[in-house]
Amino acid sequence: MENDIPTNPKTSLTEIAGAIELQTGEFSAYYNRETGAIENINTELLAKIEEDEDIEDSLDHYNADEQDLELAREIANNEKWLPLPSQYDINEYSIMERFCRSRSDPDLRDTLLSAIHGKGAFRRFKDTAERTGVLEQWYKYKDDEIREIARQWCEENGVECE
Repeated sequence: MENDIPTNPKTSLTEIAGAIELQTGEFSAYYNRETGAIENINTELLAKIEEDEDIEDSLDHYNADEQDLELAREIANNEKWLPLPSQYDINEYSIMERFCRSRSDPDLRDTLLSAIHGKGAFRRFKDTAERTGVLEQWYKYKDDEIREIARQWCEENGVECE
C-alpha cells in the first residue's frame, strides 16, 4: 500500500510568511515537509527535549500540555520538520533601515533614519511613520520583505509554494 502522505505538498506562501512574522523569542514555527502543516512550539520546551531532559512534571512552567509535549518531541526527533526563519533571521531593524533609505524625499528619509537610532527605535519609528503618513507604506514594505524571505526559504528547502 502506498504512503498517502504527499512528500512535497504545495504550501501557501502567505501562510508561511504569516507564520514567520508571528514568531516571538518564546515560540518558533516549524514546517512539516510531508503534510505542509505549520506548528508553533515553545522554544524553551523544545530545547529541553533536545537536551533529553525529563520535563513532564514541569509542563505548567512552559504553559504546555501533553499534546504540546508530543509535538515538541516529534519536531525534535524527526527530520520532516523544518524550522522557519526566526525573528533573528528576519532582522526587522534592517528592513526598517532599508525602508527609510528607500524614501525619495530626503527630509522624510532623514526623519525616519533619525527615528531608528537608540533605545526604543521600533516604537519611535512607527510613531514617526504614522506622523509622516507612511505607516501603511511601511506595513506593505515589511510584508513584501517577509514574503521574499519566505519565498527564498521555500526555494532553499525545496518547498513548493503558491
